[in-house]
Amino acid sequence: MKNTNNGYAYIVSRDYGFAPNPFYNVLTLATCKPLIRKNAKVGDFIIGNAQKENNHKLIYIAKVSKILTFDEYWNSPEYACKKPVMNGSLMKLYGDNIYHHSESDSTQWIQEDSHHSLEDGSPNPKNLERDTSRTDHVLICTDYYYLGKSMILLPDSFSKCLCKNRGHQKVDYSECEKLWNYISKKYSENGLIDTPLKFEEFKRYEGEAK
Repeated sequence: MKNTNNGYAYIVSRDYGFAPNPFYNVLTLATCKPLIRKNAKVGDFIIGNAQKENNHKLIYIAKVSKILTFDEYWNSPEYACKKPVMNGSLMKLYGDNIYHHSESDSTQWIQEDSHHSLEDGSPNPKNLERDTSRTDHVLICTDYYYLGKSMILLPDSFSKCLCKNRGHQKVDYSECEKLWNYISKKYSENGLIDTPLKFEEFKRYEGEAK
């Protein structure tokens, strides 16, 4: 049977540890990149690389193991660790489990106080619109290599696996497998290899287009 899985590559322009969130032994993509979240299937690869000034180095590669809705993500005890705690550690501050529906109105989104909300903690309509309007999907990846600050320059043979323009690009699944095998030979364990590039202090994201 023909493999129908794909790979998706994009530039991680704001690597704070929020999108993706690589902590607590599971990489999650719960905000931003709505088209990837909408179209990705279980078994697909997600590849995030740096911008041109960092030579498009590899930041992470992950396999999608599960897809949840925002409400499923919010209500699952397994992912409560991903809910933001605004007086907590930096990892807690950058929690990405921020969207769910109001109990009294199933059409109304609640955006928790987080990296994507306004300075006073109230909802940021720009981020809420981008994150929720096109898809209700949260990507869960238990198999991943997140290099962060230890991002690496890949050999030219993997150039097809990297995105060099705004948006995202599809990558042939077989090319993703080659990259996955290459990375798995370089690191004895998968998961969080190093912290995100900008994981130094908490900042809000106003919602300008990226």
